Amino acid sequence: TLNDGSLTNLSPESSFTAAYENIILRDITSDINGFALTGPWATIVDFEAPFTRPSTTADGNWTATRGDDAFYDVMSYYHLDQNQRYIQSLGFTGATGIQEGPIEVDSNGLNGADNSTYSPTNNQLSFGRGGVPDNEDADVILHEYGHAITFSINPNFIGGDTGAIGEGFGDYWAGSYSYSTPNGQTFQPAWVYTWDGHNSFWPGRVMDRVDYRYDPTISYGAHDTINGLADYSDELWSTPLFQSLVDLIDEGQTREEVDRIVLESQFGLGAGITMPILADSTVAAAAALYPNGPHAAVFYEWFRTMEILSSALEPGDISFISSGTNSAADPGETVTFSIPLANTSNFTANNISATLTTSDVAVTVNNGASNYDSINASQSGNNLTAYDVSIAADATCGAVVNFTLNYDYELSVDPGVVYNEQKQVLMTLGEFDVFNFNNTNAVAIPDNDSQGISSTVTVTGSETVDVNSFSIDLDISHTYRGDLAIEIRSPSGTTAVLTDADLADGVPDVIGNFPSNLTPVESLSAFAGEPVAGDWVLTVFDTAAEDP
Repeated sequence: TLNDGSLTNLSPESSFTAAYENIILRDITSDINGFALTGPWATIVDFEAPFTRPSTTADGNWTATRGDDAFYDVMSYYHLDQNQRYIQSLGFTGATGIQEGPIEVDSNGLNGADNSTYSPTNNQLSFGRGGVPDNEDADVILHEYGHAITFSINPNFIGGDTGAIGEGFGDYWAGSYSYSTPNGQTFQPAWVYTWDGHNSFWPGRVMDRVDYRYDPTISYGAHDTINGLADYSDELWSTPLFQSLVDLIDEGQTREEVDRIVLESQFGLGAGITMPILADSTVAAAAALYPNGPHAAVFYEWFRTMEILSSALEPGDISFISSGTNSAADPGETVTFSIPLANTSNFTANNISATLTTSDVAVTVNNGASNYDSINASQSGNNLTAYDVSIAADATCGAVVNFTLNYDYELSVDPGVVYNEQKQVLMTLGEFDVFNFNNTNAVAIPDNDSQGISSTVTVTGSETVDVNSFSIDLDISHTYRGDLAIEIRSPSGTTAVLTDADLADGVPDVIGNFPSNLTPVESLSAFAGEPVAGDWVLTVFDTAAEDP
């Protein structure tokens, strides 16, 4: 309110005089004993230490200032009551009501800790007064109410990225309110906890981490530190929400519209929600609520920027149209093919054009340019003009050619905005064949013999080993397989250990396939690229006596 960043918790009390204002406390309760802060949407109670009786007045007027219990009672009641009325004004009432009932609030709880909490089990809020008293800051009050909102909409709000989503939404919900107040758009608008945080007690959080990026391999919990950055997870979710709010207001839309979208998006999702799931739901809610507005496009662009939503179009595998005598790109051939694009978004992709290139000197691209018809949501489409490449006669059979597919497109949610993607597409030269060679002659394994016994499989052909398909089947009968050590040697002399002796392993027999259901001690990738022709020698050693 005072627009003065030099104020601290220890500033003289006279510094705050101009910040106080009179407000109306709606629907408080009165009886013959006076007035109490008990209303339809918030009730001030005392359920944990330090135990301080909720304040009352004889005439319904509270005039206390900071440091007085009554001030914190009023701050808590007023902001919660006002926020619930705001939610109802957005249309969330009755069957779609959100936390539409009184919530119990202890304005002096948590044993005086510098913390505040929401309990979904008891539907209670508790505010601590350590450091800067938490409920001197409306951001803290509304952040904690944000948790109550989330659990009211979705009682199964657990798993996935819900820890970070819940904290990030609470920050956004507080930030949205602050952005609507005097000086809210000019005094550190991206700060959350403008008063309670960003001081010597704790740094608070922000909602402008536009350089953060979502990693689908991570499950984001509350307050996670990632790459040394504290609260990365919370700020990863609050940032696209808040930046969408800022952009939409700058474009002439309203806070009410944006908040309505953010609330609506949370309905019907259940447990295990990830950020991409909720981002999709948010964009869909924006498109449904405001089909003629820029809302969905702005949300979509911010979620894309932070890689919470990935590319709308993803290329599939090469499909050959013409490739000589087989369905492969053989050395010396000119081949034509298609590369399908799959639309993974909820919107139609339009004006799609693509260019295919490669830096591989063994391949010449004769035609790498093509357009695609519009592709509906969750559908795929092929290039309208075939891609055409020539393979050099001396190219290596089995080599993998790396193509770059560069494509532009627009989305129906965001007409006029051109998205550009670059994806890698792979082509293996030559036709892939699998050959099987075996030796079925039974040989006895000498007991407790360091020389072991060998079985040889002679392989013919001019091919080299492709470790993606190279495997070894064994059928060895032995009463105690833990006695056995097994190795395989290639014609080139490379050896890989399949099993080591493990005398604790008393299971009989070694029957199965390496590596599909048996795991070799040493990787079979040691044979990659070696000629297959020649003698492959399997040697089995029985390292202990007695068991045949």
